[in-house]
Amino acid sequence: MTIKSILIFSLLISISSAQQYPRWFLFQGKISCPSVSVGIVKTGYYQESTQKSAVLHACELAAIYQHAVVSGEQAFWATESGTFALDAHYDIVYDTSLAEQYAEQFSVLDYFSDRHRTFVLAGDSSCSIAPEFFEKVSLKSIPKPQWVERTPSSPAKVFVVGFSEEYEYEASSWIAAQNAAFKELARSIRSSQKSVVRSDEREQHDIRREEIDVPMHDVRVEARWRDTKKKIYYVLLSMKK
Repeated sequence: MTIKSILIFSLLISISSAQQYPRWFLFQGKISCPSVSVGIVKTGYYQESTQKSAVLHACELAAIYQHAVVSGEQAFWATESGTFALDAHYDIVYDTSLAEQYAEQFSVLDYFSDRHRTFVLAGDSSCSIAPEFFEKVSLKSIPKPQWVERTPSSPAKVFVVGFSEEYEYEASSWIAAQNAAFKELARSIRSSQKSVVRSDEREQHDIRREEIDVPMHDVRVEARWRDTKKKIYYVLLSMKK
């Protein structure tokens, strides 16, 4: 085998590995035990500290998703050409002591790591998780989910989809998509609008400011999906009504 062939083969192996995920990561909402959380971090030099960071991230998310208050403002500029999003600012307030409690209570139920990303499934050690969730699956074997194109609806839950472009580190892309979904969930639950109309001689400009002050509770990550061709990361969240 030539050096060129070896390099191409290594590249293909690397790409294939990058598209592998534990089933619990992609289909978190199907786990029967609700008291689980997934931590996502960039893989560091030391495995022990990387895993610890991922567990802390999982515990922080568990606390935020249990109960938090999202407040902030999003500005929109409406013109004859369309509506454009302007500056946005959101604050998330949650009980940090609850995250500390989870850190003491949670165990590492599974751990996935390669050179670039590390995922930790953390939760109560009594959680009963079906064996198939610990299998590794390839994105190639998963068709594009319907929820990416059409957000699910339910009389019992509110669903939202968050997405992100691809950043240098995959962990950053997943976290950005999840954060976008969480903020969109807050916006979809409650908002008040204040409009300030500004005009000039050419056309009228309507700048609307959407203010949010929403208590969030029992939020759940339902699923994740990655469009490898368009390089977009998607996360589906839900919250009980």
